[in-house]
Amino acid sequence: MKTTKLYVYEGVKYNKPLQIIELTDEMRVSEVRRGDAGGKDFVFTILPAKEKEAQWLCASSENQLNKWIKALGVIKDQFMALKQ
Repeated sequence: MKTTKLYVYEGVKYNKPLQIIELTDEMRVSEVRRGDAGGKDFVFTILPAKEKEAQWLCASSENQLNKWIKALGVIKDQFMALKQ
């Protein structure tokens, strides 16, 4: 498991991803303050690897934001377990 691809869709009825993000063991995830996100709520960034640009994503609710961050944490833990 060198990389994991995260497919980002506009919604459940769409079959073509808006973007594909290749996650690596260097991935960092962080929430973005509303003031830094143009007034939008529930925004977070994924920095997939050191040489890649941060990807900005927006969840539809606080609950969805927490699910995203938890799921990305699980992926990060899987990468770290494989490294050992």
